[in-house]
Amino acid sequence: MKILFVGNSHTYMNDMPEMVRINSSEKLEVTMLARPAITFHDHLESMELQFALKQGYDFVIFQQAAHEPCPSKEATLHDAKALIELARSCGVMPYIMIPWSQRNYDDDFKTTKDIYHQVMMDNLVDGIPVGYVINRLSHQNPELELFQSDNQHLTSLGSYLESITILNTIFFETKFPGKLIYPNQSSFEEHQLDERLIDFLTKEVVHTVERFKSNYCVCGKREILDD
Repeated sequence: MKILFVGNSHTYMNDMPEMVRINSSEKLEVTMLARPAITFHDHLESMELQFALKQGYDFVIFQQAAHEPCPSKEATLHDAKALIELARSCGVMPYIMIPWSQRNYDDDFKTTKDIYHQVMMDNLVDGIPVGYVINRLSHQNPELELFQSDNQHLTSLGSYLESITILNTIFFETKFPGKLIYPNQSSFEEHQLDERLIDFLTKEVVHTVERFKSNYCVCGKREILDD
């Protein structure tokens, strides 16, 4: 299976796509198109994306930041629709990432959810509820330290949660080896999580994704949970 990640610094931080690959039981190939502060609109104007989508990918995951500066609701709805249509025209199944807000910016996350739920309903596209996982655990278990000091980007543990949320959403995976990637100067190092922490995080992710998916109705429109 081939996955294309299309996003920004939240996508490439801690080599998150590689964490998806090494924690999956599937044989995955991952590729990333991501630069700092880039938006959906920037990707739409990129010939690089149009070329990449024709290279036989099975899935593409679109990600945009939810904190300032970020595009308006109207721009996000318009550009997400265009990206989803572009992916489908190339035979690639699109997923939309529901991003997290800045740490402790709960009102911002409510706005973010509304926007991305609208994207899902308007385009009948599946969402990946990473924002739900991150925001919930950062409140309930602050000792996990999921955010870096800028309160926007994730730590390696946060990126691990992002990666297994992706795997559970797309492939229904529920067993993970708990491999983290830490930045080390100009390279990355792999670390192993404790078994108890692996089990705890896995249960939290599976529970959140199940609740998220259970609120879809069969009529085409999807009712999304509010917490």
